[in-house]
Amino acid sequence: MEENNQTSSVEEKITFINELLKKNNISEAEKELKLIQATISSNEILNVYESKVNELIKQVELATSETDENEQLSNSTNEKNEKEKEKERKKESKQKSISYQHYTNERYGFSLKVPSNLKMAPPPTNGDGVRFYSEDFEVTAYGNHTNIISENETIETYYNEDLNSIPVNIAYKRLTANWYVLSYEQNGMITYKKFFFGNEVANTIIMTYPASEQSKYGNTVTHMIESFRSSAY
Repeated sequence: MEENNQTSSVEEKITFINELLKKNNISEAEKELKLIQATISSNEILNVYESKVNELIKQVELATSETDENEQLSNSTNEKNEKEKEKERKKESKQKSISYQHYTNERYGFSLKVPSNLKMAPPPTNGDGVRFYSEDFEVTAYGNHTNIISENETIETYYNEDLNSIPVNIAYKRLTANWYVLSYEQNGMITYKKFFFGNEVANTIIMTYPASEQSKYGNTVTHMIESFRSSAY
C-alpha cells in the first residue's frame, strides 16, 4: 500500500512538472525536479522513474539555455540601441554647440546661417554673393538674373547645363518646379549644390568638403540648407 502511494505521488509530481514546463514556469519546475530527484535517490523502488526525471531535466536545461540566449540577444540589442542613441545625442550636442552667423545678400535678397568659425572672403565688387571657408570646408552663395543670356529660360535650362558640365557620376540629384539639388564626389571632395529658380532671379548655394569628413560636416550642411531663404520665388 505504501509503495503504491509513493509511486502515485511521484507520478503526480511528474505530471505537475510537465504542466509547469508547458506554462514555461522553468524556475518552479527546476525546484520540483530537485525534490523529486532527492526522493528517487533515497528509494530504490522509485528508480523506475529515473529516466523520466532525467528527460525532464534535459527539457529544463534546454529551456534555461534558450532563455539565456534570448536574454543575451535582448541585452545585446538594447546595448546596440543605447549606443546608437548615445551617438545621436553626441551629434545633436555637437550641432547645438556650433554657433552660426546670419548672412543676407542685399542685391539678390537671399539669406542663410553660416558657422561662425568660417572666414569670410572679400566680397565681389558686384555684390552678387559671398564665400565662407575654413581649411577643409567651403560654402559659396550667390544670385543672378534669369532670362538675360537667353530668353524663355526654365529651371531645366540650368539643370541640364549642370548635368552636362559635371564629369563624374552624380550620387544624388533631384529636380522640382522651383529648385534642384546635385551632390557628387570628385577627387576626394564632396560637392553639394542647391539651385533656386525664379522668373527674374536665381539663387545658388554650393558647399564642398572632404568625403572623409562626411560625418563631421553632414549635419552642418543640412542646417545651412534648412536655413537658406531664397528670393527667387
